[in-house]
Amino acid sequence: GLVAGRLTEEFFRPSVVMEYGATESRASCRSIPQFDITRALDQCAALLVRHGGHAQAAGFTVLNENIPALRDQLIDLARAALEGQSLAPTLTVDLELRADQVTLVTAESLFTLEPTGHENPPPVFITRGLKVLEARGVGRDENHLKLKLAGYDAPNIDAIAFNMGEWRGRLNALNGSTRVDVAYNLEVNEWNGMRTAQMNVQDMRLAED
Repeated sequence: GLVAGRLTEEFFRPSVVMEYGATESRASCRSIPQFDITRALDQCAALLVRHGGHAQAAGFTVLNENIPALRDQLIDLARAALEGQSLAPTLTVDLELRADQVTLVTAESLFTLEPTGHENPPPVFITRGLKVLEARGVGRDENHLKLKLAGYDAPNIDAIAFNMGEWRGRLNALNGSTRVDVAYNLEVNEWNGMRTAQMNVQDMRLAED
């Protein structure tokens, strides 16, 4: 599932990752909004032992003898559904917040929206013109990015950007003069007994002047 998710994230295409077994194999699927992977599996049910999931994440078990036919049918279904579409990831922003609104009180108020998930995704906010005070790599391979941001007349803001470590050199090369627009989920971070608001960055761009 993790591998399929990374493939879909990188290439913005539906993906199926399978583990072969002796007589039957299991697979995880991840998809994009333009292609309902569970509906596609429903159309292939005659070839499957079992399957389940939702529009963008699913799994199935298949007899090995049916794998070639299943592969061909899924490719045909995806081609028919996606042909002619411009396939590029999009991000819908729910609300713009000023930097001084990115607070623990705001983050805690979002608990009333729980539980979040496929049918009830967490809200996405945008805050513009944040100054980058610090950008450092974190994680085993430093492929994640830890940020400290500042808005106009507002306290500093902590942010984590998973799988965005490539931004570190770009931001640090601009010698602290960088301002960015950040799209994010707002979370509560607990560390050493302290609770603070933290941006979970979904996307980022250099701010326009």
